Amino acid sequence: MTRIDKVIAYTLSALAAGSYLIALNACSYEIEKKSQGSSSVSLSVIGSDSEKSAKEYTFQDFTYITENNTVTITKYNGTEASVVVPLTIESLPVTSIEARCFENSKNKAAVHTVSVPYTVTNISTLAFYNSRFLEKISCEDNSNYRSKEGVLYTSDMSSLMAYPENKSDTTYSMPDSVNKIFNNAFSFCNNLKEITLSKNIQVIPDYAFAYNSSVENIKICGDVSSIGFASFCKCAKLSSITLPDTVSDINPNAIIFCDNLKTINVNGDCLLLKDYAETLNVTYSVKSL
Repeated sequence: MTRIDKVIAYTLSALAAGSYLIALNACSYEIEKKSQGSSSVSLSVIGSDSEKSAKEYTFQDFTYITENNTVTITKYNGTEASVVVPLTIESLPVTSIEARCFENSKNKAAVHTVSVPYTVTNISTLAFYNSRFLEKISCEDNSNYRSKEGVLYTSDMSSLMAYPENKSDTTYSMPDSVNKIFNNAFSFCNNLKEITLSKNIQVIPDYAFAYNSSVENIKICGDVSSIGFASFCKCAKLSSITLPDTVSDINPNAIIFCDNLKTINVNGDCLLLKDYAETLNVTYSVKSL
């Protein structure tokens, strides 16, 4: 065997050994179904240091996991118009709802209302994201969350969690008690034409009004200082935004794919917003709210 042949053989041997080690450290998946009660799916990830596992179960139309003797709902799989999250599953309290739990963009007959029980203490900020036909979120006797006119807030009304994407109202004025809104809070809310925010909001988060096809005017009052990435994204009919002169930080892509935008109104004068309006090639207008 020539020296080159030996090098090639050694290289192939090393590659084979490496492939074997990679195979040993790959993920392994186990799927088991119980003959009675809930079904479960076990996902085991085997790594070099430790083995991690999580189990998903089904109960009626819900997929869930358990941790520390509590239940987290991960997905609603049903077709009911009125969805009631259970208080308990297998005698364990339902305490959490995960992101995209009620996602539904195809079945117009499903997920129009969701009722959250008092046992729930943690709702993902994206739990109702892309639930296109949701009209109302109800949350009674819950010490952590509160619903008002179908909109989900924290119990003290200081944070707006989610505005139902198919709520029929065309205008919305946010209570002044609200000082925080979450990412995607108004995404896909395609019936809204005009939105007035609380005067106590200071940050417009990423994707706050993304994919809102009907909104025409948004009025942001108070002392907003920061506007995040894609806060206004693909708002096809948005023609004007009113902002305060307190804005000191605006993401370069805060307003994108809003092709009908014509004017940025500012309460006072703000060089940052004036320059930003120029980059968008829209009118910068100084006015009083």
